Amino acid sequence: TEDYDYFANAVLEDDEARKYISGVSYQWGGKIAIQRTFESWWPEIRLMQSENECGFGDNTWEYAAYVWTMLKHYISNGAESYMYWNMILEPRGVSTWGDPQNSMITVSNNEYIYNPDFYVMKHFSNVIKRGAVRLGICGYKAADSLVFRNPDGSIAVESFNPFNETKDLKFELKGKCYNFKLKPRSFNSILINR
Repeated sequence: TEDYDYFANAVLEDDEARKYISGVSYQWGGKIAIQRTFESWWPEIRLMQSENECGFGDNTWEYAAYVWTMLKHYISNGAESYMYWNMILEPRGVSTWGDPQNSMITVSNNEYIYNPDFYVMKHFSNVIKRGAVRLGICGYKAADSLVFRNPDGSIAVESFNPFNETKDLKFELKGKCYNFKLKPRSFNSILINR
């Protein structure tokens, strides 16, 4: 089937086999399957995303929005890491299969361009610290937001406004209310020091 969950769960359901497994990794074809494995709840099994979808080599903001939603999807479904394959490519760089690929940076004639995917990755890597714990959230912006508690106690908020107008991001944390204005079609990183 297309959701591939049966491959992981066929092994994980075997108590003897599971003793030898510490984690499951999903490439981009497993974006549905990771959710199934996470929902099946194997608390001793760590999950990771090991290959992002690489785009079409056009490096657009529209595709960067899709990358944001994939980051959100994998992390919300238990992935502890997200692997972006192509850090630097020439313009319209291709994979070993000959497919055009997006990259964070494009280099040509000793000049470089930071592509939209770079900024998505920068948002996530800038305020979420190693050892952060994802917090559960609910509400109408939960579909486009992630919240983490960093080891130092600070709170890292990642939020995407996919709409063409400014939106409010309102949330309450331990009795304190926060309100942020999110510009249209924007990626947002917010760090709240506690």
